[in-house]
Amino acid sequence: MEVDRRNFFWLLPTMLSEAQKARFVAIDIEMSGIAFTQDRGGVRRSFQDSYTKIKEAAEEFQLLQIGFTFFHCDEKLSGYRTRTFNCHVSPLFPIAYFPNYLTRQLDRKFSVSARSYSFLRQHNFDFSHALDNGVYYLNREEQRAAKNICISTTNKQHIDPLTLDENYQNFYKHTRAAIEKFINLHPQPSGTPTIIKNPNGGDLTKLQTRLIHQLVRDEYPLCSAEVVNTGSLTGCVSINLIERAEKPEWELENLEAAQKLSGLQILLEALAGGSFAERVNRKWVYHDNPGTGPIKELNKQFDFYQCEASLKESRPILIGHNIFQDLAFIYQTFFEPLPPGFGDFLTKVHGLFPRIADTKFMYQSNNHITIRNQSLEGLHNYYAKIQHPIIVSWREPGSSGAAAHNAGFDSEMTAILFLKQTRALLTAEGRMNNAPNGQIAKSEGEKKVISLLDVEEPEMLEALRGWNALFEDETDSKEPVVTEKKVPAHKGDLSMVPRERHPSGDLNIIPAWTDPFWRTYGNRTSIAGVGHVTFTRPLLYGGCVED
Repeated sequence: MEVDRRNFFWLLPTMLSEAQKARFVAIDIEMSGIAFTQDRGGVRRSFQDSYTKIKEAAEEFQLLQIGFTFFHCDEKLSGYRTRTFNCHVSPLFPIAYFPNYLTRQLDRKFSVSARSYSFLRQHNFDFSHALDNGVYYLNREEQRAAKNICISTTNKQHIDPLTLDENYQNFYKHTRAAIEKFINLHPQPSGTPTIIKNPNGGDLTKLQTRLIHQLVRDEYPLCSAEVVNTGSLTGCVSINLIERAEKPEWELENLEAAQKLSGLQILLEALAGGSFAERVNRKWVYHDNPGTGPIKELNKQFDFYQCEASLKESRPILIGHNIFQDLAFIYQTFFEPLPPGFGDFLTKVHGLFPRIADTKFMYQSNNHITIRNQSLEGLHNYYAKIQHPIIVSWREPGSSGAAAHNAGFDSEMTAILFLKQTRALLTAEGRMNNAPNGQIAKSEGEKKVISLLDVEEPEMLEALRGWNALFEDETDSKEPVVTEKKVPAHKGDLSMVPRERHPSGDLNIIPAWTDPFWRTYGNRTSIAGVGHVTFTRPLLYGGCVED
């Protein structure tokens, strides 16, 4: 399903609902530029040097599209159901309705590499649609800055009256005295205001008005100040007592605009187990959308706070293909500025996403087969021939489908590759029973390696053609990594993570995260031309990487 700024909030409850019931979520992104970590001269970079190049790329270029495929086990199907969302992302700000002073403070630099532009255009990527209609976002740092800016009456720095000339200093003192006298005469709200006028006659100047608002905000929280726009007192400021200190309407409007501008970050925050519910105004997902049908009913009843609590307790396992650079862009775009240190980055990512699986690493670390085309599409087409587990993908009625290097489509290929490849790896380890749908054997003994990859299922191939999932071989936009040896299992404690949610039948297809299988393949990826990386909290710098 295509998602842009016009339907993002309308579809947000649907995406969050899919996240709640999913055991896994596969992601993929398209960027306006990438980093290349392999030197042509054959000189091997250090992990820190390679990370620094990726960090610089994530800071210079933009994430323009992100795909999510949520998938969960259907016990009646003895397989999985998937649902995919392709989100267009815009780094621009909506100046037309958002305060100009805030967009000036949060301005971004937009860069495109010629190589990436040509590659994306070759694969029919629409830059204009992404920029003009993509979903807005603010990362955590930008949200904090926006909030600080919005709570200021004038949205400018505090003015020290002592730095002003004598006339303005006297005006400031006169205004304070007038407010003090007013409060003494009217200790309770009476509806009768006091009026601050320009002592020199005429309308108050902009600086005088600003000084009045600053004084009321800083020293008299139980007062309100409003510019008079009608009648004989036009150009003056009316001071009133209020029942209790409340945020003025303009501040609430600005804060709401900043929260809405955080946009796509809400979904990423949810997937990372963060807090997001208080930022969502129900009118954005219900009253502001005239749609009908099941989505409108879901939006009407959806409980964002319950969803937040649910995802804090248990969130989907994150699946990617060659995921390291994608995670750097996601962290920079939706969370915080990337840290300088490679080890710090691994620790922070692990804190956000404590369970990660990389389908390319899973292939590279296993030497029982060799595939010529190691791109995502090539590996997907190879493993998709396996009959089990059965996978049923949700399709929007009337959708025409997409092709490779569309982030949503690539995330769906990643999901299928993950399920089929995991099945193949378990089979190769002799852990699959001979039942029709196959279940994971509990025996740890050595068994004869069995491969289902030699059997091409005509029904499966025909179904894949119907999904537009089979293509001619192409090279991947991400640099391949050549590995010559099987990677040993790491010794990190994979059980110290939020609870994993799954139906009992799911574990007969994909093992639990505490299974020894994931000690080999879980929380691990690789950096092209450098080596393998483990996403766990390192004891010492460099202690979480392997050559």
